[in-house]
Amino acid sequence: MADPRIETMLAPYQFADDNLDLGRPRRSSHGEFIYNLHLVAVHEQRFAEIQGECCRRTVDMLQAAARKKNHLLSRVGLLVDHVHWTVGCSIAESPLEVGLSYLNNLAYAHGMRPLYQFGFYVGTFGPYDMNAVRRNL
Repeated sequence: MADPRIETMLAPYQFADDNLDLGRPRRSSHGEFIYNLHLVAVHEQRFAEIQGECCRRTVDMLQAAARKKNHLLSRVGLLVDHVHWTVGCSIAESPLEVGLSYLNNLAYAHGMRPLYQFGFYVGTFGPYDMNAVRRNL
C-alpha cells in the first residue's frame, strides 16, 4: 500500500495459517489430489472500505464459510477495495461453485448489500508445473 496508515489499519484483518500446507496431497475415495483455488472478490466500483467492522465481517465470514464447507483456508489478504483468499477444496467442487458460494456468504455477512461485484477471479495453484503434465501424456 502507498499509505502506511492504511497498511497499519488493515494489518489485524490479514490471515495466514502457517501450519497448513496446501502443497501436500489430500485423499478422497478416488485417490490423491491437490486442488487449491486462489479467489479474488472486488468491491463494487472499486469502492474503498476502511471501516473496521466491515473488514472484520469479511474475514470472519471467509473463515466461517471455509469451516462449514471443510475447505482449507490458508490465507486472506484484505485490501481496501478487494480481498484475496486461498483454499484447498474437495475435488467434487467446481471453481464456479466455490466462488459463488463465498460471494453469497460475503453478501450475507454485509446485510445483502452489493459490496462486491457480481463476479470474481479464480485460479488454481499448486506444486505441479507443466513438466508433470507432459511426463504423463
